[in-house]
Amino acid sequence: MTEPEPREGRGRWVLGAVVSLTALALAVWGVQPTRLAETLRAARLGFLPLILLLQLTGIAARARAWQTLLGEVPYRRAFAALNEGYLLNSLLPVRLGELVRAYLVQKGAAFGTAQALGSVVVERVLDVTIALGALVLTLPALAAPAWAREMATAVGVALAVVVIGLGALVLSRRSGPALMARLPGVLGRVLPRLVQGLTSGVHAAGSFPRLLPGAAWLLAGWVAAWAQFELYLRTYGATGSPNVWLFALSVIAFGAAVPSSPGAIGVFELAGSAGLRALGYPAEVALSVAVTAHLMQIAVTGILGSWFLSREGESVAHLAREATDLARRVAQPRSG
Repeated sequence: MTEPEPREGRGRWVLGAVVSLTALALAVWGVQPTRLAETLRAARLGFLPLILLLQLTGIAARARAWQTLLGEVPYRRAFAALNEGYLLNSLLPVRLGELVRAYLVQKGAAFGTAQALGSVVVERVLDVTIALGALVLTLPALAAPAWAREMATAVGVALAVVVIGLGALVLSRRSGPALMARLPGVLGRVLPRLVQGLTSGVHAAGSFPRLLPGAAWLLAGWVAAWAQFELYLRTYGATGSPNVWLFALSVIAFGAAVPSSPGAIGVFELAGSAGLRALGYPAEVALSVAVTAHLMQIAVTGILGSWFLSREGESVAHLAREATDLARRVAQPRSG
């Protein structure tokens, strides 16, 4: 009975690796090795300290946003769990780090993992809303390719569906679990508690006293990222307008959401380089910016996440098991 699960897990890893390798191949397509070497040699590394400061500022703002949506945890706990989740996202497939941070942040709190996960869902919806707004704002001002408009339309439709679904979930937070309790066996025992906790988290995080300040802090994190992107361009001898920053980072955000190997390896680089190439930047500059931005993100969150894990006596292997078990219980509750 347990054989299909490892095979299914291996299948996800293989599929992710194929997607990542294909994306990497496309990202380097048309890049001239000699020009790339010249671009890297001429890099202005003096911008790196300020880039690092902006990276930390953005993470701090995002942690404050999540803490605001949660409403019941100390800032340090939210900051630690966020970075631990980012670390696990870089090591595990299908963004299991989001489950990890929900599991970690609820330790010692008055709510459970499902309720913490509800706040993560609201945070991700707000994040996508800001990215979509930035993309839509830039489309009239830039000679953006058709695929960018198609991306904006697809994300907008998906976002509307998710928001409507979350609204229905909150409105049915009493009747929904009661109906699920009538299901036979373990389904009737597990699903009502899970849905009730998730709905409670969405309802609490989506209340205006938490939603608006949380969105403001998330926007502050995006502002730090937009400023950081200009510094990446300057590092490689280029520059850009605010429209360039907004457009490129939105494309990266949506492109990196494509299922791939852990850490969005390949798809991040493809999205970043494609976004900049579409605006007329040389392929070598576009690839250098995308790779550097990705390495900085992985390095900073990896160091912070590892440090907090070691302080708390947690291990990546244990958290990977917890996240996988939680995902399995959500997707396929076991029968008696």
